Amino acid sequence: MAQTKTHTDNAARQKAWRTRQAERMQELSQTRIIPAASAIETLPSRARWSSLLTNGANALTAARDSMQEYYDARSEVWQEGDNAERMQETIDTLEELINQIAALTP
Repeated sequence: MAQTKTHTDNAARQKAWRTRQAERMQELSQTRIIPAASAIETLPSRARWSSLLTNGANALTAARDSMQEYYDARSEVWQEGDNAERMQETIDTLEELINQIAALTP
């Protein structure tokens, strides 16, 4: 059985696809899966740098929290191993970096 054409031509099909993609990106940005685009480039220098440092600290905090949750979810036997020790060192380093960035941010 032949399929019926949904779009009249290639241009209409491409336009529909771009519309669906834009709607999907809007949906993802509203659910915070993809961060919203910001106008950081238009901010004055100090405000822009401060914003970038804050964004960096937030990303490091998210990574640290995720790693800590993973670490806490493992068994005590695993937590006594070499992998756990390396992970705890990484978590501690992330904590230090977060604190250093916080000290830089005015």
